[in-house]
Amino acid sequence: TWSGGLPGGLPGGEAQSMQQELRLRQTWGPGSVLEVFSSSLGGWSVGVVTKVTKDDKVVVQFTNEAQEPLMKVLPRSDVQLATLGCNTQSLPPHFRSVPSQSRPGQVSYLDSAHNCRYSTPESAWRQHFQDLLAKWQASGEKLWNG
Repeated sequence: TWSGGLPGGLPGGEAQSMQQELRLRQTWGPGSVLEVFSSSLGGWSVGVVTKVTKDDKVVVQFTNEAQEPLMKVLPRSDVQLATLGCNTQSLPPHFRSVPSQSRPGQVSYLDSAHNCRYSTPESAWRQHFQDLLAKWQASGEKLWNG
């Protein structure tokens, strides 16, 4: 886990934070990592935007516990979407926090499967989803990413 709460979250629902959140949502595009609520999974999951539709909805791919692909197509303003760190603080499977080698006193996120380090949880999740999307496409899974 990591100590979430990335800038742009919506603490307390304050007007300034809400405006900041709405501006941030406008920047979401393919490759953006965010949180998505799934009633079938019973909570929040981390997902990645794979496409933005012509009517400005985001296509979000995420997984269940078996790492099988799930997808939602939602308006950017939907309450089922949130900035990474608002509701989850988990790291992708096979990742863990380690002391940073280049930034004393800070942490990096080590992908033990590839022995690579990432500076932020978002970049760790982005790499995780790039690997998953490639795996799913190679296995013939139906994905909506363009």
